[in-house]
Amino acid sequence: ALIFEQRGCIYCKAFHEVVLADPEINQFVQENFNMVQYNLFGDEEVTDLDGDVLTEKTAAAKWGIIYSPFILFMPETAPDDGSDVVKAAVASIYGGFEKDMFMHKFEWVKQKGYDGDEKFQSYHARRLAETH
Repeated sequence: ALIFEQRGCIYCKAFHEVVLADPEINQFVQENFNMVQYNLFGDEEVTDLDGDVLTEKTAAAKWGIIYSPFILFMPETAPDDGSDVVKAAVASIYGGFEKDMFMHKFEWVKQKGYDGDEKFQSYHARRLAETH
């Protein structure tokens, strides 16, 4: 998963201090995902799946990412059809999300819900009903 963040972002801060501070969520993410952190305005060099060499900020612009935090979930195997990162992503989530939505999105992606019939919104509603 690729996560775009920026310095001074209150939602990014809450993401780290509230969502990822939850031991259950933190453990699930660490055990099941490789997270790559991008700075929305950064100058580190990255290479898109289509071969373009970009900075973090030009990658964000190319991929239309303007919010943070923004997470793109990538497939286990990169496509070789010349797709860029956004076209190859299997799911995304952005903004100031709460623990339940975040955890459910990660569960849904881990279970490859994007390949099934149950859309994330339905999965999230069902999981909320089961746990609350």
